[in-house]
Amino acid sequence: MGYRSDVVAAFYANRDKGAAVRLYVDENFPEDLKGNLTPIDNKMVSGYLFKDDNVKWYDSWPEVIAFNKFVSNFLELAEQEEIKWAYEFVRIGEDSDDIEENRSNYADYLVYPNRSIETDF
Repeated sequence: MGYRSDVVAAFYANRDKGAAVRLYVDENFPEDLKGNLTPIDNKMVSGYLFKDDNVKWYDSWPEVIAFNKFVSNFLELAEQEEIKWAYEFVRIGEDSDDIEENRSNYADYLVYPNRSIETDF
């Protein structure tokens, strides 16, 4: 069984720099996780959204290690003054107070947690 989380991450930039973000993600994102990527392309930003629901998101797991390594490399580029790529990450765990949020300096706060109450009847 194990502890489960919902995870969402966004990698994006303003539309004029979105193609570079998409190319970087296409070439460097972990292959095992690429099936969870969805393109972002609207009037303001362009890039990719990563979403994985009901997943075991343990820092010691190979997929999470690969994801975190990708994020670290992405952020090295993102924080350069002339590039200004954005990264946002939200993980919601099973416990009501288990919410993790991370953002780069250029994030527009487009990803945010929202808990809801569900019923089975």
